Amino acid sequence: MVRDEVAAWFPAYRLSLMADGAYAALAKRRLPCTTLVSRMRRNAALYEATPARKPGQRGRPRKKGDRLPTPQHCAATLSEAEWKTAHVTIRGKQQKRRVSVQRILWYETCPEQLGLLIMVRYPAGRQPDDFFFTTDLTATAVAVLERYGGRWTIEETFRTVKQ
Repeated sequence: MVRDEVAAWFPAYRLSLMADGAYAALAKRRLPCTTLVSRMRRNAALYEATPARKPGQRGRPRKKGDRLPTPQHCAATLSEAEWKTAHVTIRGKQQKRRVSVQRILWYETCPEQLGLLIMVRYPAGRQPDDFFFTTDLTATAVAVLERYGGRWTIEETFRTVKQ
């Protein structure tokens, strides 16, 4: 397949795929040497990590942990102390955002791999909270937002070409 061929061209590199929320299901494909960053639906069904099996436990192993609140509900219930202030460079400008990161299992989209839910709040409160998902468990919230913000120039190019 093409994805394996591209990974073979750059075996030492780690590719980062930025996708709109409609393409979040690419996380299920387990692309080699690739991490995914995408937007997340506000009403996504999220779960905790699969609990470890107890010694001697019988039956089929669980595929997902306990159900978590939706991203929108989770963001609404966070206290002020749980939000961290981050300075993010988007489109060449330094911007202030409030962020919170949580390790989750988005079973519908990526059933076999944990990911990070990055919740973003605009300090002035003029825009609704935003939610991002990444399969890169080592990524920081700032890195994810800056990477995703970098794809905006591509969207502007598409719009200009269509005009």
